[in-house]
Amino acid sequence: MYQKYGVCLLHKHFSIAPNERLVEFHHTATPWKFGMGKVASSVPHHDGFIIPRAYLTRTSESNDPIATPYEFTYTYDKPTPITPSERAFFTACAALFAVYQLQGILGVCTLGNLEDTAKYPLEITEGKANIMIKGADTSKEDVIEAVWRFAPEERGGAITRACVAMCKRVGGGCHNYTAHVPMPGW
Repeated sequence: MYQKYGVCLLHKHFSIAPNERLVEFHHTATPWKFGMGKVASSVPHHDGFIIPRAYLTRTSESNDPIATPYEFTYTYDKPTPITPSERAFFTACAALFAVYQLQGILGVCTLGNLEDTAKYPLEITEGKANIMIKGADTSKEDVIEAVWRFAPEERGGAITRACVAMCKRVGGGCHNYTAHVPMPGW
């Protein structure tokens, strides 16, 4: 799982309408009109697919830990279904975040292509677009870590953590996450 998924800081830069979803395409995420239905794995759209890329965790009405997609990516590649081991991983993350009261603070995200992520590690916002850029001229004081990758050391033993994406602070202050949560039943 560590090759595919990381931990992300839940945050938002702007509000979107209930019938919109934040969809990334070519290093830019913008709101797409999407409807109000449930989105669990993939949705055919134009000549590609919209698939989840970030999940928040919460407790269901029956008190079970679950992961709910809240950010998406557009791809031309036919998506593969979430495997039972991935589903178990999401459930375990949701349970862990609940125990440590991190629901609404941390989520799970796909890491994508790590070479691309290394080229464009900084998320900035222009209007209603989140754009991944190089960020070479941005001061470290103006960014916060937003996505972490965890992996075992090559020799075994310890688990290492690496920040793989950062976010430019909005207005120089805190980076608050206000429930950007899909409707109940998602």
